[in-house]
Amino acid sequence: MRPPCRYSIPGEEEPKNRPAVGLCAGRPPWGGTDPPAAVYVYATDRTGAQPIKHLSGFKGVLQVDGYSGSRPLAEKGEVKLAFCWAHVRRPFYELVTGGPAPIASQMLERIKTLYAVEAQIRGLGADKRRAARQHQPEEQARRRTG
Repeated sequence: MRPPCRYSIPGEEEPKNRPAVGLCAGRPPWGGTDPPAAVYVYATDRTGAQPIKHLSGFKGVLQVDGYSGSRPLAEKGEVKLAFCWAHVRRPFYELVTGGPAPIASQMLERIKTLYAVEAQIRGLGADKRRAARQHQPEEQARRRTG
């Protein structure tokens, strides 16, 4: 979870710790043509009402960190959630560092394969990235299993 920011809302006497959310757009390394932009939205709490309010009218793919408040955005079907691999990877890493965990180790290897594909395709257009994502991990999995 992100650390809260300390700020006050007009009418309050004392600043309070509150969550902040960063929204980014136009990522040129991923083939985007829009100029990069970042917006930081401050909220009074971490309820699901906040992303609904801040992203009202948004349609498209939204990369999220697993925060459950994002899920209601996808329920209408206009937003698809793309989860962050770093957040998916963390529990497997914690299992492996705690002692022998062969299934978690295998998952880390598979995620490592996906990271390698992403490094190779960075900067390519969306269609080429999609094709590589579908083809390369499958090919590497066949090599692993013989």
